[in-house]
Amino acid sequence: MMKNRIVAVLVLSLTFIASASTGVVLEQSAKSVEVYICTGPMSKRYHRSASCRGLKNCSEKVIKVDVKKAKDMGRTPCGYCYK
Repeated sequence: MMKNRIVAVLVLSLTFIASASTGVVLEQSAKSVEVYICTGPMSKRYHRSASCRGLKNCSEKVIKVDVKKAKDMGRTPCGYCYK
């Protein structure tokens, strides 16, 4: 019984450490993640940064929106930002 409890604690600890070292923030589900989109008529992607090279040819404004809103608009992740 004690051995199972120790194993469970080790697994949870390693999961937390692995998440922290890869940059995954466990609190992101509670917070809204903001992304950048081009408002141009041909735009189909969302971006992590307003300075992404995928936004270089934007014909309209670049705006910041919630990632859920971007997905609801049919946007998909940028191939440069989200490799």
